[in-house]
Amino acid sequence: MTNLRDLGGLPARDGRKVVSGLLFRASQWDDEPRQLRALGIRRMMDLRAPFERERRPCRGLPGVSVIPLFSGEAACQRLPPLKPGFISGRGRPGEEMLSRYAGFSRTQAEAMRRFFGLLLASREPTLYFCCQGKDRSGVFTAVLLEALGVAEEEIMRDYLRSNQSLKEMNQRDFLLMGEGMTEEEKAVLWSYMEVQPAYLRAFFAARGEAGRFWQDALRMTESDRERLRDLYTA
Repeated sequence: MTNLRDLGGLPARDGRKVVSGLLFRASQWDDEPRQLRALGIRRMMDLRAPFERERRPCRGLPGVSVIPLFSGEAACQRLPPLKPGFISGRGRPGEEMLSRYAGFSRTQAEAMRRFFGLLLASREPTLYFCCQGKDRSGVFTAVLLEALGVAEEEIMRDYLRSNQSLKEMNQRDFLLMGEGMTEEEKAVLWSYMEVQPAYLRAFFAARGEAGRFWQDALRMTESDRERLRDLYTA
């Protein structure tokens, strides 16, 4: 498992901090990762699309099942493959990712409602994950941290940490997948492998004013957000 981290310790407003040992973000895995047992995880939420779950199932821990949150079709299923001669159909470097992030407030709204509903239902050590733990997990984390009162610069700093966590794997995959590609195609490929500040900003710009997004898209009240802060910050 790569890109695993505890959100605990991040500073929130009013002198509070996110409580350690309760909120973990990560990538997918093949076998049961030993480190999750040590973390005391009691709830696991899968942000991946159905075809991704079928392609790479992630087993839960003893007594802890994995809860799938997303039931729709993933945008990548309708795109040209990341292969020589095809990848250029995805546009300029970063173009499709910017569009995808801008659409997350719409395509991921139902999954986000379930995500926050579970977090509000009980205070348990929780792990949530997507494929690489950087894009969907990154956006869900950004919205969660915003709700908990974490400052924008801290949210962006946590988001960009994925580049360091995934550095070795990305370099290895880039060499393998980029074989036979033109330099232009390689630039498009790399835009999928790292997170960029512009991606997250595209999400926030498209979702609009925070309070309206919480109320209209996520159907959460101010009292819900206060309860969330009481549960996960101290």
